[in-house]
Formats: sequence, structure tokens, C-alpha cells
Amino acid sequence: MIKRWIMLFCLLASYVGAAERAVDYAAEDAAVEALKTMRRAGVSVKRIAVLPLSEDQKNLTPVLKAELGRYPGLFEVYVREDPEWKKLISEIEFSDRRKDIMDKATLQKFGTIKGVDALLYGSVREASVDYRGNGTVRLTLVLSDVETGRRLWSGNITGKYVQKLPPSGQALKAALDAARKATDLLSKKAPSLGKVDIYMLPVFSGIIDYSDFVRSELQHASGEHVHIIADTGRSGGDRMIINLVRELQAGGDAAGLADCLGQMELFGTGIGTRKTLLYTRFGMPEKHPELHMTSINLNLQLVDLASGQVIWATTTEGRSVDAIGFLPLVEQYWKWALAFLIGIIGFLILMKNMRRVR
Repeated sequence: MIKRWIMLFCLLASYVGAAERAVDYAAEDAAVEALKTMRRAGVSVKRIAVLPLSEDQKNLTPVLKAELGRYPGLFEVYVREDPEWKKLISEIEFSDRRKDIMDKATLQKFGTIKGVDALLYGSVREASVDYRGNGTVRLTLVLSDVETGRRLWSGNITGKYVQKLPPSGQALKAALDAARKATDLLSKKAPSLGKVDIYMLPVFSGIIDYSDFVRSELQHASGEHVHIIADTGRSGGDRMIINLVRELQAGGDAAGLADCLGQMELFGTGIGTRKTLLYTRFGMPEKHPELHMTSINLNLQLVDLASGQVIWATTTEGRSVDAIGFLPLVEQYWKWALAFLIGIIGFLILMKNMRRVR
């Protein structure tokens, strides 16, 4: 009985831990969504400070602050918490639900902190996890100038975390076949591309994550002309990339994505080397029962980060056969086949007995 209670406690603790991580990941996604929205709105500030979010029962403020600080191409996030900062924060937190945060005089108090140009503040409207383990975070955020108190930007932001499942079975075999064909095509194209660094985006089909498998195949295309960089996360832009890939899956434009990422300085620069982005997109696996085969299409687009132009694109089809070709006939005529087999066996027995009689 005690063992059962211990096991139940461990299971509950692991579920709570997973739920907390899902909420944190969704908060990171919300931070990236806020960055994109501010960029589209033309917000231009050098340094911002992030105030504690109201109604923040999940302690998402540190997550938001850390994620915002990962994109140096936008702005710098103030992270010091000296006595002056803590004093100003305490004055806000003890006010009546921080209503005075919208007051011009309150905003301008933070102008005394050296280097802070704007304040990002707001509230947590939702931080939840569904029964599948997917997280959702909804935030109301405001960015205001500390010198004038003027609102620079505001928005209702939603961040999501959806668990990605690993591929398996015939769909994976078909995907690998498509990736191998794409690798051959890219290797043949490489000499005409010049010297390029290729940053690879995550590869999803629905909620299935093919990234590791496809990257391992496409790495074979690296050589004298092409250098494939599979780990885009090393530049601090992995969350931004995944968020933007989701937009591409919804019908976004790969060239527009490359232009956005290039300006955000997520990738390094090198003299004489062309920086490119490889976006790969799978279709949904199609089963062909009559052939006992699964097929899947893989679309690739190679985009120049500097110009946003697509410099190479191709589509390959991968296939996996999970049964021999004549099996459908056996399934359809198995009764006749069985009767034929019994007849042959009977005939052989009869012939053997006739020999003995002679």
C-alpha cells in the first residue's frame, strides 16, 4: 500500500513538473510573439526594463525577461536590480493593484535609472496546460517611454507550447528517403551556389518532429562549397525560429522570414561567405494500401538572409514499402490459393501411394 502511494506521489510530481515546463515554454513563445509584434509596429528603443507582471501566479516575469534578452538585434534588456530599482518596484507593487503604473509621473521615475529608455509592463491573463500537456499563456503588455510617459506599443499576446512527437514506422522511412533524395540534389547544386553557410530550420509535419532525422541526412551535403549548420540554437534564436516556422506552416512567406531573421542579427556574419536559410516542409504522409506503400513530399527552399531571395528550391518524394508486391493478390485470393496448395499436397501424396502399390 505504501509503495502505491509513493508511486502515485512520484507520478503526480512528474506531471506537475511537466505542466510547469509547458507554461514556461508558452511564456517564452509569448515573449517572441511580443518581439515580432513590436518590430512590425516600428518600435525603436535601445534599452528596456521589464516590470513584474501583475496576476503572475506562475512566476513568468523572469522567463519573459530572459527570453527578451536573447535577441541583441532588437534592444538590450535591463537586468540589474540595485537598491534604487528595488525601491521603485516596491512602490508600484504596494499601490492599489498597480493602477498608477499608467500614470506619467510613475513612469518617469524610472527615467532616473541610467540607460533605461522604456518600460515593459502588463498582466498575465491566462497560464494553463491542457490534458495533452500543451501550454497556453496570454499576456497584456504595454511599452512606454520613461522620459515622456508616452505609450510606444501595447498588445494582447498569446504564447503556445505544443508537444512535438517523434516520427515512427513507415512515415519515418518515407521521410528519410525524401531527405536522401534532397541531399543528392543539394550536393549537385552546391558548386553553382558559391561558398554558403546554410542554417537549417526545424522540420515539422503537423505535430510530428522530423528535425533530427532530416538534419542528419542533409549534413552529408556539407563540403567545399556548402557548410550546413544544423544547430541554429547556438546563436540564441531557436525560440524565435520555431515561432516563425509555425507562421510558415500556416502559409507564411519564406523570403519574408529570412529578411526578418537577417535583420534581427540571429546569425553571424563572415567575409566572403553567403548566409542562407534552408526551410524544409513535409506534407502529410499518404498511405497506399493497394501497394502497401507510404509516401511523403518534402519541399525545400534556400533563402539568402541578406536579400530575402529564394536562390534554390526543390521538391522530393520519399517512399517506403512495407510489404512485398504480390501480397495484395494473396489477400484477395487467399481462399483459392489455400485450396490450390491443398490440392497440390493431395496430388503429391496420391502419386507417392501409387508408386508404392506398383
